[in-house]
Amino acid sequence: MKDYKKILKDYINKNIPITSKMKFKIESYDKNKLVISALLNANKNDKNSAFAGSIYSLAVLTGWGLLKLKLLCENLNADTAIHNATIIYHKPVLNNFIAECSLTDNENYDEFLTRLKEKSNAKLSLSIKISEKNDPENTVKAELNGEYFSWIKKQ
Repeated sequence: MKDYKKILKDYINKNIPITSKMKFKIESYDKNKLVISALLNANKNDKNSAFAGSIYSLAVLTGWGLLKLKLLCENLNADTAIHNATIIYHKPVLNNFIAECSLTDNENYDEFLTRLKEKSNAKLSLSIKISEKNDPENTVKAELNGEYFSWIKKQ
């Protein structure tokens, strides 16, 4: 079985070098859910809370990463990019944090995948939730709603 967490981490490190400053870790991947964490110390602002730009970046990266892995599992030679996104910051993030993205509505994913295969491009909306890593209540501190665009690469 492929180590998809390692595959994604290696791809990100090679192709998105700025992420090395974020000190992120791929916590888990189970085909329908991706969780990525980041250290507060590497992403804090002047208020000793997580920098909004880091929260946004980790959220976008998590949605993108989930689609990257899903399309890899489908054996599709495809690329994905964020097309449009909005984020709401509910509360300050004061500790190490995680971004979590799940494909809860598989019907939308199935429609996305069908269109991608038939038309060579497709859009999918994803919701990514940010919480503090060791929060037993898993309180959502921020939520990004993003529209991702994927396309089949030319051979």
